[in-house]
Amino acid sequence: MKIRTILGLGIRIVLPIVIILVLVLTNYANSTTEKAESPADEVCMIAVGDVMLSRYVDQKMQRLNDFQHPFSMTQDILRMADLVFGNLECPITPGRKIKNLEMVFRADPAVAKALKEAGFAIVSLANNHTLNFGAKGLTDTFRYLKEADVKFVGAGESLPEAYAPVYLERKGQKFAFLAYQFARYHTPEDNPGLAYMELERMAQNVQEARSRADFVIVSMHAGGEYCKNPNLMQVTFAHAAIDAGADLVLGHHPHVVQKIEEYKQKFIFYSLGNFVFDQNDQKAREGLMAKVIFSGKEIKSLEAIPVVIKGWTTPEIVDGPKAAEILKRSDINLINHPAVACSEEDSLRQLMWKR
Repeated sequence: MKIRTILGLGIRIVLPIVIILVLVLTNYANSTTEKAESPADEVCMIAVGDVMLSRYVDQKMQRLNDFQHPFSMTQDILRMADLVFGNLECPITPGRKIKNLEMVFRADPAVAKALKEAGFAIVSLANNHTLNFGAKGLTDTFRYLKEADVKFVGAGESLPEAYAPVYLERKGQKFAFLAYQFARYHTPEDNPGLAYMELERMAQNVQEARSRADFVIVSMHAGGEYCKNPNLMQVTFAHAAIDAGADLVLGHHPHVVQKIEEYKQKFIFYSLGNFVFDQNDQKAREGLMAKVIFSGKEIKSLEAIPVVIKGWTTPEIVDGPKAAEILKRSDINLINHPAVACSEEDSLRQLMWKR
């Protein structure tokens, strides 16, 4: 009797444990299978517009003793990406305090690490403020970014280096980045400098990158400030980049969102607007995060994620009427590329196009 009781008790204890183990192992096997069946080569990139970490933005970071503050509301989505790209609109170099409304910028060396921690893998230095503190400010920027392991493009120790593609590899896919800006600086070829929007040289750069990379991404710092439409220089340059073999063109400098164009089955973001900036104009406190999914040898989908800068320092993802207002400025053909939610759980991301 005692033996039967003990056996019965043992079965009642052991059987549920066995059942639980079977269920756990079954779920694990299913999840492993699902993971194995999902595209292994899918790479997510998020691109943002102008990132200016000087003036009031710097003052706020110093006061809070928090150089991560500008990215505090977006770092979760930035960190989930495989690649994050943005235009760094200031040199990183020690120096005097920059007052509000000044038109020269300088960021504290601590921002290099903050960029890395926020998720940035590569930044463009090809813009009209990178040389605000001269050659020393430029070479300091190189040094601090290298120390933080953040790649940079569109600037170099010599002009050939500034124009050269910068390559990053993710999940077996090779990405080439090139960056150019509209202001011509008369710099000797062997001196530190920036890449200028010269069509012939850009086309050669793109063709070189095309031969060595799976995807070629061109950054363009150009356009009329606060203008809602791209100018002839932007359109000509972006089209030439696609004609030469670029897969995607990312624009910034106008400080406001401009249209997104489909050209020869490739996409051009003429201006992503501001991402971190301390400007007063409401439209200059709005921007887009471009989320691009690369799969195999093609772009699988593109999304536009609207942001609004809070407190002149910190971008925040927005939804609803405000998001719709910002997206309307992108002027994408909504008949062919309807703006719909990516998923029921996340209505913030506006899917523009999916292959």
